[in-house]
Amino acid sequence: MAHIPEEAHVVAYYLAKFPDFYKNLEPNKNMTNLLISYSRFFSMPDSSLKRLRDEYDAFFPHRAGYSGAEKRASRVKVNNSLKNISETELHEKVLNIVNEESAILPEIETDTPLWEGKRVQIKVNKFERNRYARAACIEHHGLTCQCCLKNMGELYGAIAEGIIEVHHIKPISEIGIDYQIDPINDLVPLCPNCHRVVHKRNPPYTVEEVQSALKKI
Repeated sequence: MAHIPEEAHVVAYYLAKFPDFYKNLEPNKNMTNLLISYSRFFSMPDSSLKRLRDEYDAFFPHRAGYSGAEKRASRVKVNNSLKNISETELHEKVLNIVNEESAILPEIETDTPLWEGKRVQIKVNKFERNRYARAACIEHHGLTCQCCLKNMGELYGAIAEGIIEVHHIKPISEIGIDYQIDPINDLVPLCPNCHRVVHKRNPPYTVEEVQSALKKI
């Protein structure tokens, strides 16, 4: 697997230790859908969090069905750091992670308001990118580039599974204040190549312009 955020390890560990507690995170999702949603939240391929949770199953006797999972040194380190945390503390820790910027992923509703472009002062102005918005965009549009219509996983195989970027149709660098974003209509998934082409010009090329250029090849 590619780089995995530290927070994803905590969530995977929690779901391995308390497999029935996923209902406390998102009552309207089954475990499979929750794992996919959180994988997207962490900007990982859909199956990543499930595979990570399966690795942590090795530390818990009640998950005997996965006893063959490898106890990698990095996983042992996570287990050692979390095993003495109380059930309540671990649950709160997970909630703080998945609720970051309203990150719990409900079923997509077009009238759900999202706020994107919030300025953060870190020496220079940077813009927060709402990971919920990214995940919601991908959940609706899928992992196929909307310019070239290629899916990186289908094109390259497993090594490229889940590779996709999300393009803001209106660049958030032009937004000086918070704005309400519609992840279905304001965001679009693009492969890295097409995303770079889109931003070759300022203002960016539209998706339709890049599609038109591709048709001439």
